[in-house]
This record gives sequence, C-alpha cells and structure tokens, in this order.
Amino acid sequence: MRGIEKIQSVEGIKKTIRHFIDNPEDLREFNIERLMEKFVNNAIKAYENDNSIYNEVTKLVKIASEERIDKAIYKIQLFFQKTGTAFNFFKEVYEEGMKNKYRLLATIADEQCVDFLTKQYLGGNITDTNVWTFINFLSFKNREKYDNLLNTINKKTNNKFLPPPPRDYEKEKKEKMKREIEIIFDKNEFLKEVEKIFDGEGKEEISFEDIENLLIERYDKDKYNEFVIRELSYYLEQNKYVKWKLDNLKKKINQCNYEWFTVSHIFNLLYHGREWELSKEQIAVIKNYCLKNLKEVNFKDALKPKDKGVATSEFATMLWYFLRKFNFVYPEGILLDMLSFDWIEGQQYVGIDYLESKLSPEKIRERILDNLNSGIKAEVVLKNHINYCKKHNFIETREHLFNIIKKPEIKIENRLLALETVANFPDSTTFLEEMLDIGELELFIKSAEILITRGNNKSKEKLLLKLSSEDEKFALESAKLLIKEQDLSAIRYYSNYIKRTKKFEVDFHDRNPLQETKTIKALPILIELLGFSYKYRKEIQQSEFDTLDNMVISILKNISLRDFSNFNKVVKALKKFIQKHQAQFEGINFLNTVCDDIEKTFLINYTSQITVDEAIEKIERNTGFYK
Repeated sequence: MRGIEKIQSVEGIKKTIRHFIDNPEDLREFNIERLMEKFVNNAIKAYENDNSIYNEVTKLVKIASEERIDKAIYKIQLFFQKTGTAFNFFKEVYEEGMKNKYRLLATIADEQCVDFLTKQYLGGNITDTNVWTFINFLSFKNREKYDNLLNTINKKTNNKFLPPPPRDYEKEKKEKMKREIEIIFDKNEFLKEVEKIFDGEGKEEISFEDIENLLIERYDKDKYNEFVIRELSYYLEQNKYVKWKLDNLKKKINQCNYEWFTVSHIFNLLYHGREWELSKEQIAVIKNYCLKNLKEVNFKDALKPKDKGVATSEFATMLWYFLRKFNFVYPEGILLDMLSFDWIEGQQYVGIDYLESKLSPEKIRERILDNLNSGIKAEVVLKNHINYCKKHNFIETREHLFNIIKKPEIKIENRLLALETVANFPDSTTFLEEMLDIGELELFIKSAEILITRGNNKSKEKLLLKLSSEDEKFALESAKLLIKEQDLSAIRYYSNYIKRTKKFEVDFHDRNPLQETKTIKALPILIELLGFSYKYRKEIQQSEFDTLDNMVISILKNISLRDFSNFNKVVKALKKFIQKHQAQFEGINFLNTVCDDIEKTFLINYTSQITVDEAIEKIERNTGFYK
C-alpha cells in the first residue's frame, strides 16, 4: 500500500478507505502505521470539502475494531478528534450495543463522551459492570486521557468507581506465575480452575462466546485464572458454536496429551523470556519427556532451507533448547547430529560452541569433515562449521573451504568467512593472490585487504593494474585500498573520478576514501582538486554538509601538521593558490583563514618541543608570515 500518504482528493481517499474495508488485513502491513498517519491527516483536510467522508471512516474503524487491528484504530481515531465528530461516533457505537465494543469506545472517548456515558449509567441504562469494563479498557487504550476521564466519571457518580489502593504488582506477578506453572504441570489443577468457572458463572453449559466475554469483562480480574480462561478460549474456538457441559469438557481435557501441553508451554514461557526457576521435580518431568522422545527428531535433517532462511519443527527446537537450558545429557550420536542444527535465541543464532563441552574434539572434527564431504544445505549450519574450522585452525578442511569460496550459489557471507579462515592457514598467500583475478567484488576486496596487511607486493601490482580496468567498481575499490597505502596513482585516479563524474560522496561515517591521504607527495593533486571544487561548485553533486572543498582543506590541514616541512609546503601552496585564483573564484579568501588556523595549530603542537621564540623565528625564516 505504498503511496497512500500522497492521496489527497476526496474521491481518492474514499476509494482507499473502501479498499481497506474490503481488505482489512492490509491494515496490518509492516509500514502501514507511518503511512496511515499521513493518510488520516489528508482525510481530515478532505472532510472540510466533503463531510460524507465521515461515513466511510466510521465503517473502516468498526471493521478494524472487529479485527482488533489496534494500531490502525489509534491512528484513525485522530480523524474524529480533529473533525469534532468524536461524540457523534461514540454515541453511534454505543447505540449499537456496548457488548464487544468497549475497546473502540475507550479509544475514541473524550470528556463529552464520558459525560454522556455517565448520564446513561445514572439513568439506569447501563450497569456497574459496563462502567468497570469501560474503565478497564480506558486504562490501556486511552492512557493519556485516563486520569481526567476517570475523574469525570467519579465526580458524576459520587466516587463510585475509584481505583483500588496501590498494589504490590511484583508480588502479584510472581504469585500469578507460580500458579500458572502449577497448573501447567498438574492437569488436576487445570480441571479445578475449569470447575470454578462453571460454578462461578452458575451455568450448566459454557460456549466459546461465554469464555470470550469473561476475557472482555475483566473488571473482576482475580475471579478466575486468566491462563485457564485463555487456554479454554483457544481450545473452544475450534468449535465456536458448541456448548460444553462440565463433564464433557473435563473428559475432553483428560483425553488430551497433557504431557505435551506441559512441556510445550514451559518451553514457550522460558524461550520467550519469562524468568522462572523450576523445581527439581518439574525439571525431571521435562527431562524424562525429552529423553524418551529424542528419536522422534533427526537433527541432521531437522533444518529445512526455505526462501531466504530455514525452517524447523517446534519439537526439534524444544529438545535443542532444553538440552542447553538444563544441561541435560543426550546420547553422543544425538549430540553429533546437533552439529547440523541451530536456532535463534534472543535475536541471533546460538551456534555450536556449546557442544564442545559435551563432545570430544576428535569426534567433532570427524563429524565436521563428514558433513563437509556430504554437503551442507542450510547456510546457518555451514556458517557454524566454517567458524569451527576458523576457531580451531582445522587445516584438514582446506580443500572444502576452497570449494565453498568458489561456489556462487553459497551466500557471500559464508564465502567471505571461508576466505578469512583459509587466510589463517599456512601457505595461503598463493591462493589469495589467485583470488585477485576472481570476478566477484567482495571476495576480491577481502583477498586484497589481507594481502596488503602482509605487505604483499604482487597484490599491489595487481591492484594498480585494476585501476585501468573496464569494470569501474573494481577500479574504485582498488583505488580505495591503495590510497590507504599512500599510492599516488590511486589518489590521482580517485581524484580524476570525482572530476569526471562531478560527484562527491561520503560513506556512513561521513568519510570519503581520499581522506586516507597522508603523504605530502599528493599536494599537487589535492591543490588541483581544490581548484576543481571551486570552479564547479554548483555542478558537483554533494551534500550541503559534506562538500569537496571542505574535505580537501581537511586533508591538507592533517598533512601540514605532520612535520615542519609539510607545514611549510602546504601553506606556501595555499598562498600561491589564493594569489592565482583570487579574482576567479568566489569565497576564496576563506583560505587565508585556513592558513591562519593551520599556523596556530602547528605552533601549539610544535612549541611543545621548542620555545615559542624559536618556533616563530623558524616559521618567519621559511614563510615570511611576520614580515
């Protein structure tokens, strides 16, 4: 739904709203929240020209409410606030019946709406339960106005709906969690809570709708166990219109695999970040379940490549997670197979380092070799194997890594990792030199970087040849690497590239490759580039904050401060440049200030080694500044 934020016409806005009414799932799109805010603002402006937009918006909000698309509702409700129609819409929703509408009513409520609702209560049209439920939704759906709106309700009702006294929420949370764990591990405790619901509601039969209403009207939160209510809701939703007697429901629950229920729920709680220390008895339950079901999963084949990632079963993830969480002891064969498995914890894959404390190095190396021989389909598993080879300098895998590097179907991330691993092996230089002829830029760059750090002359020769390559990407990357080595050919190439393209770019860190220039030998090239920056200032594509002339000046300053000889040459070159182009380039007098700044900075640095008088005398003798 890109582009909806640009729609401004009345008809266009109406058409877009109708689309969302027919396709409410589109309101869940990842970037819709940002776009919806702009779209709603356009709808507000369009309302001034055509009030009928109100009718379309109300339909959309009702649909979003039914689908519980809360983020969209929150953005759309601004329409009613800004157009002064919030009260009309509130009344419209109220008159349709409050049941299942509390969420929407609370979101759009303002002072006028609450005043109206209070009058309905005082007139006997709604009950205490209705008001408490509304207040409950108000507390988290309209937090900004909650305090003021609650005060309004209590002023009108003689403080009948005062909030409860402060509670120890941390203690309550722990007690609630403790009870939830008890229920998860004990089916009889679950059944007791089910009986409590039947008794408390005074009903012989309960349906999905009854359970849903208990979740909605939670003004008395502690009456029933919330965990059990939610589990019943999930279960009964499969047969929404069936009414269950207590005995029938208990029989159905007894037929369920409660052991799986226990282990899977504990996994979901702990894996998704809930902190809780289980008892030894509870851990033993999980251990026994895992051990007797280990053969149900083939960890060598449990990860399935899918689209751009991998997929696996929840059961495989559980067995893998509990092994590490509770330090279970699995058979050696299973652990070796787990070298071919990995999954996400937190926000990244765990890796296989944890298996090194559970298996002998010989067994791991043997299996790593076997897996590489057989071929590894899952990229994350391949990455783990390469990392192991790198960590342990596993030279026996050299040929496998060579093949990985050369296979374009393998992710570049793993190929680069394999290249780094091979580079750590003895006698890798020849292979790295061969990689400079490869037609893949990232592998070329990585090989060149490694060789340059080794002072390899052959790599520098090849990089110099690449400067004349027809493939500009290779030429530019070669120049970048050689500039760091203060190679004048590379500095000249990159300078000419800027002049040819009239484009000056910086990276994420606001740096350009030329800023690696430190040699005084590049002074003529830099002065020439400075002249270009002045002459074509208006034509050069550059940021307002990162300009070519500023970069060149910065490089010259840094070079000048390296020693006295550099200082002298840079300042003389700048003075000569000013004199030559003073009438030609606008703003060139700024360079006089640059020269003064260089002089002051140099004096501060230089006089730490000699006296001020000596420094001035030397500078005066060489530059004539003080004459």
